[in-house]
Amino acid sequence: MKRTCVAGMCLLTLLLFGCRTALDVSKMTADLYQSGIEAVVKISTLTGVPGEYQLRCITGENSTTSEILKPECIAGIKATIESDTCRIEYMDLALDAMMLPIRGMTPADCFDQTVFSLRYKVPLRYNYEKRNGKECLCLSFSEEMSGYQVTKSFWLAENTLELLEGEYYLDDTLVMRMTVETFAFTENNKKE
Repeated sequence: MKRTCVAGMCLLTLLLFGCRTALDVSKMTADLYQSGIEAVVKISTLTGVPGEYQLRCITGENSTTSEILKPECIAGIKATIESDTCRIEYMDLALDAMMLPIRGMTPADCFDQTVFSLRYKVPLRYNYEKRNGKECLCLSFSEEMSGYQVTKSFWLAENTLELLEGEYYLDDTLVMRMTVETFAFTENNKKE
């Protein structure tokens, strides 16, 4: 009887979630996220200097530019990230800087590293769940960086795989949350 029950549960799990592996899910997002992306996101930092930022983010094949829209007192500052460098611009001033050793944990490089994970990494786990009334695919990535355990979870719309939300943890402490306000894949930036 126990074997029948276990076999039934396994069959039910396969029917509900399909036979996809984390690698299969990774291939789906990798193919889709090779496109350019334009998004407006709200970033809430929860530790250090708590605050909320609204950014316009544009990703191409090798770079991401994030421009602060809000708060107004710092609106217009742009950060363009390419590999391990960051170019910060405001009006006619510019500064080239190195990236922090823990990537994706600041408002400036959060979106860049989110797209990087969706393009090139295999999630540690994935599941389907309802989030804020929407059917979502949840992907979680985890790795050690500079002695810290960095975990990032992303919620994608189940049908379109468009990014909806992200949460960023440092040693199990939620440090940042991202909510996507607008999102579009752009064909003009697509890899050829």
